[in-house]
Amino acid sequence: MKKRDTLIILITVGMSILSFITFFINGYMINIALIWNLILASIPVLISGHVRKTHSKINVILIIIWIVFIPNTFYMVTDFIHLSPNVISQTSYMQVSDTNNITFWLNLFNMYACVQLGVIYGCISLLDFRKIVGKKIYLYALPVLSIIISFGIYMGRFLRLNSWEFLNVPKIFSSLVDSFDMFSLQFIILFSIFMFIVNGVALIIYQYVESYNKLA
Repeated sequence: MKKRDTLIILITVGMSILSFITFFINGYMINIALIWNLILASIPVLISGHVRKTHSKINVILIIIWIVFIPNTFYMVTDFIHLSPNVISQTSYMQVSDTNNITFWLNLFNMYACVQLGVIYGCISLLDFRKIVGKKIYLYALPVLSIIISFGIYMGRFLRLNSWEFLNVPKIFSSLVDSFDMFSLQFIILFSIFMFIVNGVALIIYQYVESYNKLA
């Protein structure tokens, strides 16, 4: 096992323990759901570190599993919908009915930490993909991957489809036909733009650190 794998597992376990403690304090089930989502988000980054530039059967299988599970990383951003709806109001700039409750802030801090960790896992995993396919191909692949991942996030959040159900094509097709509308398209486009920006920034930071290390 690589040192990076060990570190990812330890961080995931540690954050899961903190989420369970948060659940124990306030009893909100979303903190338990965050543990499961973190475990799913750690799978692609654990896989991408082992994919090589070869066409072996193992590599093909790893890439397929990676594509299926990579949406789980950025999917965690959508967990913010579980915050109290009273915090955001369409009629006023701020609604403070729930913000003077310490359990709200405890949930917010825990959720932010988990979501941020999931996004970091996603960015690292996509940077691994960049090393595999090369810098030039990655620039063209990133917009396509952003759309694919956003599509997967839409199916997970709104159609409640799990990663391991990707083989159940009839169910996926039926769910899409029944539910796909203008909002679906808007969500996928919006999240694709968000994905492209976040991973673009991650790439810039990575290149800066890489060049700095060469000069050091």
